[in-house]
Amino acid sequence: MDDHDRLDLGAHEGAAGASDRSHDARRVITWGEFANAEPELAAFGAGRLGLPPAYLATVRHGGAPRVHPVTPIIAANALFLFMEPTSPKGGDLRKRGWYALHNGVPDVDGSGGEFFVTGKGFAVEEAAARAVAAQAASYEPAEQYVLFELKLSEARCNGYGDVTLPVHRRWLAARPGSRSFRRAVPSDAPHVADLVDAAYRPYIERIGTIPGPMTDDYEEVIRNHHVAVAERDGTIEGVIVLSVTDEGFLIDNVAVRPSRRGTGLGRALLERAEAEALRAGFDSVYLYTHEKMTENLALYSRIGYVEYDRRPQEDFSLVFMRKRLA
Repeated sequence: MDDHDRLDLGAHEGAAGASDRSHDARRVITWGEFANAEPELAAFGAGRLGLPPAYLATVRHGGAPRVHPVTPIIAANALFLFMEPTSPKGGDLRKRGWYALHNGVPDVDGSGGEFFVTGKGFAVEEAAARAVAAQAASYEPAEQYVLFELKLSEARCNGYGDVTLPVHRRWLAARPGSRSFRRAVPSDAPHVADLVDAAYRPYIERIGTIPGPMTDDYEEVIRNHHVAVAERDGTIEGVIVLSVTDEGFLIDNVAVRPSRRGTGLGRALLERAEAEALRAGFDSVYLYTHEKMTENLALYSRIGYVEYDRRPQEDFSLVFMRKRLA
């Protein structure tokens, strides 16, 4: 495993208190959006669901559950199911929507691990989507079959010692209006660049030059480093860039949209980076900033970072700070 693979700051949430949240308040997203947020968990799930049968639970009229063996299809960034037009599960999905899907396990030991998703199902009428799903299916769907897309609000996995599990074993979709964190993808590059420009531009006059992060190529940064973003309702509000160097675990860049300063987002990004450093086996993190970016120096000092070096550049110094982790 190389250093880049050791970093995984994705959109995940601890189990504490999560099970009490109402499904109705949580949005549902496509399999592709889930895979962008949690690629390792999605890959694990695709492997488990690719070994049919899986078991689909739907909600009857009156609230009682029922369970059906199914053969899920993952194609074109979507999770699909074909079924007979008279299927009770289709009626449940049309009328109430909510479902749970669990992979089948081959024995009482749970060999290979378990994967579970829940969310809402939607009938798909588009011929193009049907063609994609049919081509990806492990069988030939009959003409009369109807197609549903299963969108996700939660995913989780479990294992019993015979399989390597993802680092993040549970994911929950963000509620509308709430902030979530996820791994950056290439299409985020222009949005990240715009955010970094807005965050650092006010410093140009003070330091007398363009800050280094404003000159980075964020397509390349996202490709070659670990980059995570914080977003709310589809808008990126913060970004953090992590890497591993000869000096240790580096927080290479942290930037917050100016309108979100003072909301605790910068600290939240730093805390997530610190947690990731611990997970990756490091007992400290370090960062550096321009000596004239006094607000940053004050924040870092308040939350436990200690200056350990000043390195002269052409006409200024970079201040290096390190935080020891519990």
